[in-house]
Amino acid sequence: MSEVNDQPSMNAPDASAFGIPRRGFLRGLTAGLGALAAPGIFIPRVFAETGGSRARGRVFHDRTGSGLAGGDNPGIEGVAVSNGRDVVLTDARGNWELPVIDRSPFTDFFVIPPTGWVPPLTRDGLRKAHHTHQPGGSPDQRFAGFGPTGMLPESIDFPLAATEQSDRFDVLVCGDPQPRDLREVGYLASTVPRDLAREENAAFAVALGDIVFDDLAIFPQLRGALGAAGLPWHYVIGNHDLNFDAEDHTHSRETYRHQFGPTTYAFNHGGVHFIVVDNVEWMGVDPENPGSTRTYRGMIQERDLRFIENDLRHVPDEQLVVLFMHIPLANDIQSGDRALTLNRDRLYQLLGGRRRSLSFSAHTHWHHHLMIDRDVDPSWTAEGAHHHVISGTL
Repeated sequence: MSEVNDQPSMNAPDASAFGIPRRGFLRGLTAGLGALAAPGIFIPRVFAETGGSRARGRVFHDRTGSGLAGGDNPGIEGVAVSNGRDVVLTDARGNWELPVIDRSPFTDFFVIPPTGWVPPLTRDGLRKAHHTHQPGGSPDQRFAGFGPTGMLPESIDFPLAATEQSDRFDVLVCGDPQPRDLREVGYLASTVPRDLAREENAAFAVALGDIVFDDLAIFPQLRGALGAAGLPWHYVIGNHDLNFDAEDHTHSRETYRHQFGPTTYAFNHGGVHFIVVDNVEWMGVDPENPGSTRTYRGMIQERDLRFIENDLRHVPDEQLVVLFMHIPLANDIQSGDRALTLNRDRLYQLLGGRRRSLSFSAHTHWHHHLMIDRDVDPSWTAEGAHHHVISGTL
């Protein structure tokens, strides 16, 4: 558990404003073990579809809880929205506009909630804060992804609820839940939620990748088991969460994105800016070993680096920035392209001018604090050190 900032503590946001009852976790535990019909991460309102290469929509204060913009639910000005690369701020009426990513089979549009605002949650604690545009759907793979999403909706609207957030709060962070099958999900479900639910001051929880161990069909049950703790959850993609039959990196995240949403995104809580970073690159199937799951390396894709750069332009230099990823940035115990992030220097450049930053990873199956400075990692060229926490397995 990591404590953030130094002001008086308070409980997580009121569950009635899109949250989950903290003490309803035992009921959710039973329900969570059953198969969930759909991920539920979608925009509540359905609109007439139109053509075009630009998406438009509105971020609004959902005062009535209807999920519909307009009337008593006014737009919110100055909220960041992204297509996974570019970041824009809403205008005075809460409107935004972004392009579809060229030469890409999909674009994930998502809102970056400011401090004091929260999106709706699914019953297992995932944010409903994005819309996937994937007209051709997912390729035929062992584990299912998206059906064809068709043309862009006329408007992609993001509802947010206002809530009080203290600038002192707890975050529960765990690495590698990694159950291999439903039996192991059951082991996890019978122990972990009870422990997590005892953390009264936890604002949210984060699972740092390797959500499952290669069997992507159990994503829904894993979500249900952890969601039974009654907390909002953020998930990071790991190397065991990939579609191993994908021919390239682009399509190696179809099942994960369908179940959890974008693999790189941002949000704010209590005056802290959080960024979830996808730093696992799938290299494709090894022709000499078709069944191998080890053809990956630690690498942040160019689109994600562009997003982080554009996102941080809207974050004041003095604000604390916290990053969550699966593979460590650096590693003073192991070496190799699967043990650290090869292009971490690009991320360091984006963080180097900031006095306050912190990052978390997992992957190694041990717990370790690493103060990254020029001696530990020559790629770090800024003054001082960056604190990187490698979290042990759940």
